[in-house]
Amino acid sequence: MSKRGSAAARAPHSKDLAARAPWLSIALAALAALLAAVCAAWPDVALRAWHAALERAPGARARKSSSPAGAASARARPEGIAEQAPCLDDSVACPQWARLGECAKNPNYMAQTCPLSCGVCDQAPRRTRKASTCVDEDESCESWALTGQCVKNADFMLAKCRKSCGVCGPYGPACERLSDAAVRPGDMNATFERALAHFPEYSPQVMHRDPWVMRFDNFMSDAEADHIVALCADSFQRSLAGDRVSSVRTSDQCWCNWGTCLDDPIIQAVEQRIADVTRVPVVNGEFMQIVRYGEGQFYREHHDQNSASWSPQGVRVYTFFMYLNDVPEGGETSFRKLALKVRPKKGSAILWPSVLDSEPNKTEPGTYHEAMPVLAGVKYGANVWLHMHDFRSVSQRHCLFTMKNTEE
Repeated sequence: MSKRGSAAARAPHSKDLAARAPWLSIALAALAALLAAVCAAWPDVALRAWHAALERAPGARARKSSSPAGAASARARPEGIAEQAPCLDDSVACPQWARLGECAKNPNYMAQTCPLSCGVCDQAPRRTRKASTCVDEDESCESWALTGQCVKNADFMLAKCRKSCGVCGPYGPACERLSDAAVRPGDMNATFERALAHFPEYSPQVMHRDPWVMRFDNFMSDAEADHIVALCADSFQRSLAGDRVSSVRTSDQCWCNWGTCLDDPIIQAVEQRIADVTRVPVVNGEFMQIVRYGEGQFYREHHDQNSASWSPQGVRVYTFFMYLNDVPEGGETSFRKLALKVRPKKGSAILWPSVLDSEPNKTEPGTYHEAMPVLAGVKYGANVWLHMHDFRSVSQRHCLFTMKNTEE
């Protein structure tokens, strides 16, 4: 007899068993139905039961002990050696900051906040993370943050997704407000009156009151204006309207936010001059933006106040705009609601408020303005937007609220 035949003789087919014991067929069918119901209703329970059965099966222990993975998991951690804390980033923005080179530019902050993205996990003992009161209240917060909702939908996100937005306590280390308000109710009127009385060397002229628009006919020398233009000779790019390219603004721009420009003595002298006139510290100003308009280029009517009062830098309080060359035709700064146009004149500047004197966190509706099309030649100018609180220090920490519009 073959071995196959021998095995069949020792293990009768189920049909033979059913024939010998009819009740067994009924029991097997009932058991099968019960198992099917359990698997359908409680798949996790069924899966655990299946794994338990495998563990109890003959040879299971031998298989487990012979497996390298099993042997590794069976080894106990040596007594006295604590489990190492995971290396994690504290902000969802860490990978983007790392791609922008911030691990090298801002090593202390990045090593503390973004060790995983900067690849510095093994350079120092990993800190044990304590339970944090700064948490997300929705499981979708991280994905929302990655799509820009921390800025686009700030009111909701700051309340519900503080961890993913990196704005813990109340703004997070990168977005901590660093100064008191530079302007109080009533200060703006006093500042314009003071500028008119105390800076005759700049030839101030009142172009409009309530709201104020003031022109300084001799704010800088021709040599200073030429020098500022030359700093950006090879650095102009398409201007943004707010934080995006738009058909409403067709000029080119250059930000004075790199070392050589920031350290330039003429730039520093002009920025200090602006601070003296406005009584707003230099650090409250955004980095100087140099603009270039070719023939036919313009910036349609808009308002400069695009920063929320709750942001660490606060609202844009003033705009200080400087004309860096004479324009043969066109290129005026037009305040339509005030029936006012200011013609470009090299070395001159204009100053206007973006908020109300009585309520300096509210937008001044009268100072919507437009850069009229250049009809002949080219126009060069420079913007400095002054905020209620320190902008530059927070910006250098890469607080996301200094990178995007947050108007309320």
